[in-house]
Amino acid sequence: MIRLAVILIADQFRYDYLTLLDKKFLNSSFVYTNCHHKHIPTFTAVGHATILTGVPPRIHGIISNFPSVEDPDFGKSPRRLRYPTVGDEIKLKYPKSKVVSISLKDRSAIFSGGFLADVVLWVEDGKLTTSRYYRKPEWLDEINKKFSLKDEFFEGNRFLLELFKEVLRREGLGRDTFPDLAILSLSSLDLVGHKYGPNSDEVRRVVKQVDTVIREILRFLDKEVGKGNYILIFTSDHGVAPIPKNFGGYVDEEKLGEEIREILGMDVRISYPWVFLNREEASAKKTIKEYLLGKEWIFRVYTDEEVLSLNPKDFVDSLIINGFDGSADLVFIAKPYWVVGYTKGTTHGSPYLYDTHVPLVVYGLKKGKSQEGCYITKVAEILREAFNLP
Repeated sequence: MIRLAVILIADQFRYDYLTLLDKKFLNSSFVYTNCHHKHIPTFTAVGHATILTGVPPRIHGIISNFPSVEDPDFGKSPRRLRYPTVGDEIKLKYPKSKVVSISLKDRSAIFSGGFLADVVLWVEDGKLTTSRYYRKPEWLDEINKKFSLKDEFFEGNRFLLELFKEVLRREGLGRDTFPDLAILSLSSLDLVGHKYGPNSDEVRRVVKQVDTVIREILRFLDKEVGKGNYILIFTSDHGVAPIPKNFGGYVDEEKLGEEIREILGMDVRISYPWVFLNREEASAKKTIKEYLLGKEWIFRVYTDEEVLSLNPKDFVDSLIINGFDGSADLVFIAKPYWVVGYTKGTTHGSPYLYDTHVPLVVYGLKKGKSQEGCYITKVAEILREAFNLP
């Protein structure tokens, strides 16, 4: 059995960005060329929860970024998650194993680490922090005196890399016979991608930084853990849409909500692709659906009843079924290349290939390539097999 599995999640890393990575890494790995997030919405919290639980959002219950980790008792926690992560399963089978999760973002670190992780850390005000739900490492204050982040956009990857190596040393991961799991989620690419778009020089710069992180982590693991004693899985929580120019456009989500509230005379919450009503009212659903269908940018609208009885006719229907947990009253899908929730830059969240198609590269098991379609839950499947989990 391997001693350590490292999951490296590059936030907003589209599959086509692989062309910018070191060919030596890719040629030494097993690459799944047709791996997708087969759910909506393709957001950070949803993607990380899906990768590490190995089940779709309709089962694990994380269907949006906000609210997702907010907790009145602990400040922040994974308690909205309805399904254990692979790390939780490892801790239950091997109590002396360790699970570590680190990111710039709280939701990335928390939904990767799960309920039983030993160390879950994210960045606030340039320093690493955790919540009352998790153990505060005795070395945290010392590390925060040593490291500080000022520029999350272009210094975030190097900052997290150095912290990741420091934490693995201090926690002794991969040093004994009990298998350990470490998750590092690199958030800077998402921050840069939203602002500058996938075809920008800024994105290429940060993707090259991700490449550097991979190579340095492999060198670190070879030295500290030893070749053959670890695996590294590289993937992403979602892709990103092009910045609208010659086609597509922007949908102001806040303005859309105001328009619907004015029409209905009742409170409505919009969080793409979901519409939430304060009370069950079939006539209100019908009114909202008809209003949305009149928008030029709308592709499809479903009521909750329609989703629950949906016989999928295409990939959009399938992704909706996988993402729907029963809490929303309506689901609306924008046409391709329409950006919902932003009025400049770009975002993700759709069922289209530019948001769903992500890399899945496994280093340390075998070399090769698979062109067969796979769901991002393949990551958890690989981990369960590597750790002899049920």
